[in-house]
Amino acid sequence: FKFFRTDSGFKSESGLFTKNEQSANLQKIQLIRWTVSPIKRLFKMFAVSLKQAASISVGRRNSIFVPGCYEPHLSAIRRIYWPAEELLEFEEHRISKLICWRQVLYFGILPAIGMVILRYFDQGWTSIFWLLWIPTVYFLSLRYFKNWRYFVSEQGIRTQSGIFTMRYNLLQWYKIQAVDIRQSIYQRRKNVAHLTLYTAAGSVRIPYVELEKAQAIHDFVLYKVESDKRKWM
Repeated sequence: FKFFRTDSGFKSESGLFTKNEQSANLQKIQLIRWTVSPIKRLFKMFAVSLKQAASISVGRRNSIFVPGCYEPHLSAIRRIYWPAEELLEFEEHRISKLICWRQVLYFGILPAIGMVILRYFDQGWTSIFWLLWIPTVYFLSLRYFKNWRYFVSEQGIRTQSGIFTMRYNLLQWYKIQAVDIRQSIYQRRKNVAHLTLYTAAGSVRIPYVELEKAQAIHDFVLYKVESDKRKWM
């Protein structure tokens, strides 16, 4: 596998017997995503995806995927994609802790009670040990909540999330094509919402954002998109 910086953007070459080449025009790159799994963390490595605008028929080929690179390589890619990122001030935000209780209810309490009822006739009172699944889900949900961050600046946004494998997104405002705020019945009562930022190459979803913040980001992004004269591709 080889990854190059070209005059117009980036290029990758891979394959054992059949050579595969992919290229991405810098102007067409909508967002950058990278992940760090527990194993890659041991080697201080990242997996990076460059999401490029393309027709639906192109499918996943519109992205260049780098399966492993180090911090200097990732920093260089980010610097080329968004030169001003290092100079901007980012304001850190967290999602609502309400997400923990909903995840515990749907993925912990309800499944655990269901398993206790289903396994009671086979296992007897020992089926009550299925209730231990509830604190396990709570621990994972709490970790997910604590790891979720989004960082807002004048020119774009950076997000991070995950439980064991961390996922990151880097997106500039002028690349956004649509902004969506959605609420469930429960979220309406609690004044929180899901905020989704759509680009021509994918979307970035921020769950359980305080409704006031979601609306403020929504209005600000629309303003930046309408006032920025740069072409997104």
